[in-house]
Amino acid sequence: MALASFSIRPLPLILVAGAGILAVNAANVVTSAPWGVGAAQAADAPAATAKTAATGKTAVQPAGTRQGTAKPAAPAAPQSRVEAQLMDDIASRRTAFDERQKQLEMRERLMEATEKRVEAKIAELKALEGRLKQLTAVQEDQANKQFASLVKVYETMKPKDAAPIFQKLDMPVQIAVATRMKEAKMAAILSAMNPDSAKALTMALAERAKLPS
Repeated sequence: MALASFSIRPLPLILVAGAGILAVNAANVVTSAPWGVGAAQAADAPAATAKTAATGKTAVQPAGTRQGTAKPAAPAAPQSRVEAQLMDDIASRRTAFDERQKQLEMRERLMEATEKRVEAKIAELKALEGRLKQLTAVQEDQANKQFASLVKVYETMKPKDAAPIFQKLDMPVQIAVATRMKEAKMAAILSAMNPDSAKALTMALAERAKLPS
């Protein structure tokens, strides 16, 4: 009876120790298994990403984990010397072009004024030419009337009386009167003139006949 009581008492202690060993082993297995705590954290990441996409907000990452962050734009470089010289050259060329344009416009106005003066002078010369023609026509008419009177005088005179007077006239007058007289009357006067005077008048009339009318 006493022996039976001594053998039953250690049993609970053994059971408790075995349960503790099993609990420790189970914890180690759960920690080292691929579907353990690490797998659970990995599985939670897609869920968090899906939640972020659903809400339309971008997950904030730590500054140290960002990749491809755009660098701030560099400040604009100051204007180079070549560009400055080019701008100065363009400005100089524009100024020269404007000055040339003004000179051309002034020259054009001067040419227009000169052209108007020339046109006025041409009109004045034409008017003067017209008056000269009128005066010349009047003078020719008067001369023709005078020569006609002389022709009548010499034609009515006897050849021996007209010859001494006729040969003393200037050669242009002799030619003008002789060309207007009848050939028979002029021939009679030539025959009555001295040989030298008759020869000079004949040569002058011959030269005049050669001239184009």
